[in-house]
Amino acid sequence: MGSEFKLGHRCTVKSSKRIFAREYVEHGIPFWRSKDVIDKALGVFSSYDLYISEERFEEIDSKFGSPQKGDLLLSSVGNRAGQPYVIEEEENFYFKDGNILWLSEFNGINPRFLAYWLKSDFGQNKLSSVMIGSAQKALTIDAIRNLNVKFPPEYYQVNAVKILLAIDNKIELNQKTNQTLEQMAQALFKSWFVDFDPVFDNLLASVDFNLENLETSLPDELKQKAQRRLAALNSLENAAECKASLIALAHELQAVEQTAETPIKANFNATPNILAQHANTHAHFPNEFEHNEQLGWIPKGWEVKPLDEIAKYQNGLALQKFRPELGEESLPVLKIAQLRAGFTDGKELAKASIKQSCIVDDGDVVFSWSGSLLVDIWCGGKAALNQHLFKVTSEEFPKWFYYQYTLFHLEQFQKIAADKAVTMGHIKREHLSLAMCVIPKDESMMLGGKITSLIDQSIRVRIQNKTLTKLRDTLLPKLISGELQISDVATDVEVVD
Repeated sequence: MGSEFKLGHRCTVKSSKRIFAREYVEHGIPFWRSKDVIDKALGVFSSYDLYISEERFEEIDSKFGSPQKGDLLLSSVGNRAGQPYVIEEEENFYFKDGNILWLSEFNGINPRFLAYWLKSDFGQNKLSSVMIGSAQKALTIDAIRNLNVKFPPEYYQVNAVKILLAIDNKIELNQKTNQTLEQMAQALFKSWFVDFDPVFDNLLASVDFNLENLETSLPDELKQKAQRRLAALNSLENAAECKASLIALAHELQAVEQTAETPIKANFNATPNILAQHANTHAHFPNEFEHNEQLGWIPKGWEVKPLDEIAKYQNGLALQKFRPELGEESLPVLKIAQLRAGFTDGKELAKASIKQSCIVDDGDVVFSWSGSLLVDIWCGGKAALNQHLFKVTSEEFPKWFYYQYTLFHLEQFQKIAADKAVTMGHIKREHLSLAMCVIPKDESMMLGGKITSLIDQSIRVRIQNKTLTKLRDTLLPKLISGELQISDVATDVEVVD
């Protein structure tokens, strides 16, 4: 279905007018480079680095025009040449000539459909076939103008884009949701079990939030932390969004104080009232600290253990020794690159009969101790673990606890690996035994159910994204070729949410 034509016959392909480095200014009209287009296409753009003056932009725009909403920009130089981005919003900007191609004035082509086509394996192969240069690949204006393409009718393009865009929008929403869930889980963990905020709150409450009432024997280090915490609580108290709920929540505290097994010696009716809404949480924490030789001041009654005592860090296998025979059941191999990407590519396989400790599935904690050190909860399906990765498990402690503590120590591990790096940095098991963790009492540990809930939601969202990505990648070549009737897939997309 559709007709074949040269791309330049259905749209205008050009670049920009030359802007010299001396024309850059500190503030003004954003000036895009290839990196900006690529980052926007991948959804990871953060901020602009370069600008030109409004006067220079207006001079160029009045004579030659500038990109508009709905136009398509294509990165044209380097290893990432060929990344398309359809301009989403009305905004004034200009771009670097030779690095970006500008496609506009489409006739019979939906720009978003063209972007999907360019991103597809078929489109990328077509672009690769017309690139020039060996060390530095590049796409030229003439090459894109003369690119032979075959597209279905425009009405089909529009409907195909609606389907693909609906899936992509859901994937993007899920990614943002997952990021929020992970940030919330980390923030709760840090507040409760690293900064010990509820313990400081209880300590402050025990002296009616008057720092002068703190025992004179209390170490200066704790007094200073208590002072900072009180300032933070007062800041929260003054926040307008907190005020509305304080009065209603104050009554909850009185009931908690009366039923708590270990009553809190506190007067929460004193300032700051913000603590009233966290009464159930604070009732599970002590109001005193004790000194630990390794970590200093920790909540009274809590313990300290090294990371490798709260969880097992089980190494994967040198899987080249476990290649499956023809017809033998197999598993995809999970290596560092796949852990970072979030999915296995299936290019390498291992026997499915390897020992269970070297097999991971959705929900397992995986830690790469070599190369790019990272820790994540794997959501890419059943896989065989490579020798540069740990599968992290524990019979004594919940998943949220050893996952968050491994994540907490990750920056420290990355620094160790970087300092020791010659070819590829790594850490040793001895570094796990030097990474200390504070172990709460059982009543405080129970609160981790809130963190577990956030992690479980994150896992569900990520698994759904894996399914959506597979659906999109399956539909994409069939939709851009016109092979599928739109009605064939409409029902599937409607149930995405």
